[in-house]
Amino acid sequence: MRFLRQRKEDRAFRKLMADVPAKCFWIGFLILLNIGARYERFPLVGARFVMIMILAYALYSIWKHVRDYRKKLPMMREQFKESPMQKKYTTKKY
Repeated sequence: MRFLRQRKEDRAFRKLMADVPAKCFWIGFLILLNIGARYERFPLVGARFVMIMILAYALYSIWKHVRDYRKKLPMMREQFKESPMQKKYTTKKY
């Protein structure tokens, strides 16, 4: 639980992985569309080639996010670090 709470508070992680849920949704939707088209025997949409392309895109997306997690996340965390002097709360609007 502590690990999940830490990820929710980590702004760099949230910014880096913000597009993951949308990509997962679309990959899942395309796989279901392909399976349905194969069941109904649509020739182009239900092709095995299309399924292979969808799975290749999913693997590429996973590889890209793992690479970003390893390389870009430490740099982004340094960028998002705030010193106590930067956290100055005032009542002024500007």
